[in-house]
Amino acid sequence: MDAPQQSEREARATYEERQKTWVRVLRGLDRNYPEPDPFDTYEQWQQFSQHDLAAMTIDALKKDRRLANYRLAVYEKYQRDPSFWLTERVQRVDDELQRRKDHVE
Repeated sequence: MDAPQQSEREARATYEERQKTWVRVLRGLDRNYPEPDPFDTYEQWQQFSQHDLAAMTIDALKKDRRLANYRLAVYEKYQRDPSFWLTERVQRVDDELQRRKDHVE
């Protein structure tokens, strides 16, 4: 086997392994911090439309921010585009936390 064929085969194997890894990582993310399906339940619709934030405690908001940022970091690591919902979620959670901090001060 000459070098170009071997190199192409190795590149394909590396790509396929990355795809398998991505699928496993995404399954883990979906178990721990799934993106909501607004047509599934009212609660998921509230989460999808960001209407759930006002009712959340500060601790729940901080946990949500950590999970959303983790999911965002994983998307960046695997060079995937995050959903609009995820990028909006990170911003809206930060805004809600800031609003509450400003309200207390």
